[in-house]
Parts: sequence; C-alpha cells; structure tokens
Amino acid sequence: MVSLPRLFSREPRITSTLHRHLAPDLRWETARMPFGVEKAALVAQFSATPKLSKSVTELVRELNRNGYFVVLSSACPDPTPLEWHGEAPSDVAVLRKPNIGYDFGSWAVALAEEPKLLGVDKLLIVNDSMLGPFWSLESVIRGFESSMGEAWGLTRTHQFEPHVQSFFMGFHRPVVASPVFHDFWSQVRVEADKGAVIRRYEIGLARALHVEGFVTTAHIDGAVAAGFGENPSLLGWRKLLELDVPLIKRELIVHPQFFVHGDRIPGILEREFQIDITEWL
Repeated sequence: MVSLPRLFSREPRITSTLHRHLAPDLRWETARMPFGVEKAALVAQFSATPKLSKSVTELVRELNRNGYFVVLSSACPDPTPLEWHGEAPSDVAVLRKPNIGYDFGSWAVALAEEPKLLGVDKLLIVNDSMLGPFWSLESVIRGFESSMGEAWGLTRTHQFEPHVQSFFMGFHRPVVASPVFHDFWSQVRVEADKGAVIRRYEIGLARALHVEGFVTTAHIDGAVAAGFGENPSLLGWRKLLELDVPLIKRELIVHPQFFVHGDRIPGILEREFQIDITEWL
C-alpha cells in the first residue's frame, strides 16, 4: 500500500476538559498554521493590554529567522487585535484565549485547537517570562536541534528533583508523536497557584517522559549557572548571558526587591552587556 504524504495525512488530536471548557471563547486572530510545517514554536503570552513588548515581538522574529513557524497563544484580556512592536512577523498564527490555566493551560489549549502542531518534526514550547532575546538565538536553537535526547530544555534545574525548566523546552518527533505526550497535555487543568503548576506539570512532564524511556538533555545544566539546587534562570542570570543565552527572567527586573542587590541588575546589564533593559519591557 502506498502511504499518503504527511502533508495530507490525518493529524493526531488531543482532547481535554480545559479545551472543551474554553472552546466557545477561543478565536484565531490570524490565519491558522499552514500544512506541511516541519518546525514550529508554541509561545504562551500574557499582557494586560494588546500592545506587545519588544521582547515578545523579537522572540517571535528570532524563532522565524531560525526556521520556526510560531503559534502565539495569547491570554491578553483585551479583545482588540494585538499590536506588534514595529512590523508584524510573517510566520505566526495568533490564538486568543481567556486568561485561565497559566502557561501550561495556554500551551495545552493551543495543542488541542491546532492539531497540526502534533505533526511537526521539531517543536519548541516557550513562554514570555523572559526578556529578550538581546541577540541571536541561533546557538540555543542549534543546541536543541542537535541534541541527542528526544526532549530538551534550555536550562536544567536540580530544585526538588532534576528537570528542565518550562520557559524554553524542545521536543523531537518521537516525543511529539507519542501517546504519553498527548495524554499529558490532555490532562492539563486549572491549578490554584504557580507552585502547583510546577509540581504537577513542569516536574510531571519530566517524570512522564522519563518513565516512557525518553532521554531529556539540557543546553545548560543549572549547576553550571548557579549553585546546585538553585534556580539557574533567577540566580544564574549573569552566567547564562555569558554563556550566550540572550534572555533574562522578567521577574528580576519587575520585582528586584525579592533578590539580593536586585536593584543593581539594570546597571550591570547596561555596563557589562550593553543592554538597556527598559526597551524590552
């Protein structure tokens, strides 16, 4: 029997209670993702107003430059069309959804709403909790594409138990097409707080893939950027920039009072990395 090309094959689908609950309020602000995409990135975004930051706009553009079609799952509560910082990126589809379910909810709903995402060879799953990229993401993305594991993360943390942090994850086709991956996303629901999201979903996804026998690698191990057991994206931000990761956690800038010498970070960014962080908020 001659098999049909993947372009015309039936896409896998996931279903979830969360998607069914939100379905009446979902809408595509643009044309949807086209058929035949081999590399895609799913970005979870939230802002109080429809004006997108330079960080979100440049993230989408940089993903496009590296060959990724982007699906932006936006939880912005303002129903008016999103406004890009400058010219709108070309290879992007925008899904508007209610602000329910944190980032994992935004990702899960988009995966259920756009099943073509489950048919790609390489899938990046990203959120907008980072400012930047201040320069090219090419080395990061090539690290994912050349990784020996089926799953990958930009940073691995040893907090609680070893797992990759969910702000920038990548999955190759064996994972993307697997029942365990589909089952995981079908079970995402609304959680009470971010701590529960980390325990149930960030760590839960790592456990599920490990049990299934998938190998997960990381671009940077947390112990390289920060102390063992510390959060590398928060406490290792300076080392990450030195290691060619052009991103910094938004929380460090908007809530500096929670970090030792947090008020000094903008000055360090300007002096050592020539980054005016106020442009990226």
